[in-house]
Amino acid sequence: MKVKILGTILLCTALMVGAVSCGGISEIDGMTGEELLDQVIAAEDSIYTCKMLMTIDMDMAGTSISMDGHGAMDMNAREMSLDMGDFMSVYIVDDWIYMNQSFLGWVKMELTEDMWEENDQIGGQMDVLEQYVDVKILGSEQVMGSECYVAEVIPDLQALWDLAGEDVGMEGYDIDIDLEEMIKEFNFRVWIEKGTFYLTQSSISMVMEMFGQKMSMQETITLYDINQPVSIYLPYEAQDAVELNLSPWDTY
Repeated sequence: MKVKILGTILLCTALMVGAVSCGGISEIDGMTGEELLDQVIAAEDSIYTCKMLMTIDMDMAGTSISMDGHGAMDMNAREMSLDMGDFMSVYIVDDWIYMNQSFLGWVKMELTEDMWEENDQIGGQMDVLEQYVDVKILGSEQVMGSECYVAEVIPDLQALWDLAGEDVGMEGYDIDIDLEEMIKEFNFRVWIEKGTFYLTQSSISMVMEMFGQKMSMQETITLYDINQPVSIYLPYEAQDAVELNLSPWDTY
């Protein structure tokens, strides 16, 4: 999954789609769950612009963190914005990537193809869906005024772990982690707009245990105003961003 805009935490969360499943219906509108996801993956290439909302709630060893963000993407112009408040802001404008964090201030780096792919919120979700091993259709609900199919997706855990290792430069390392033992609870649901098959919303909730410490997390990404005009402007204070010669993610 290439949803690395929030760094390694979100990347690992996205790949930990595990063995928790629930009941469902075998077909909806004449489609099986597998056929529904195939339509979603095929529809990705027809998304050119969108706005997005992101919410993240985490509890790590009794410490709670909540983040709310909003942003937009223009795939043809290769522009993006994501403002997560005090946690992080990221902008891609005029072939430069700008990032702001309270402890770092504004920094910038010349955009590469790899950086654009790493920040592609839509493509990142598609990476997860393409690795599915099972799909459970749950019914229909409305999201942002659109009627959507609802499904639970169970991806291939090992395939996503290997993909995540490549994304963070860990390919070739033998890391012995029992992911199924580490994940105590997991649920991954998607909302798919009827007619267009656009992935309108995805939600991940999980409880995991590492080194004797429990962590719970819920993350929801909502896309709206798909293929409507968007305007992405660099904040004034980013004009004096310090140029870096390394990836901003390497500063963690």
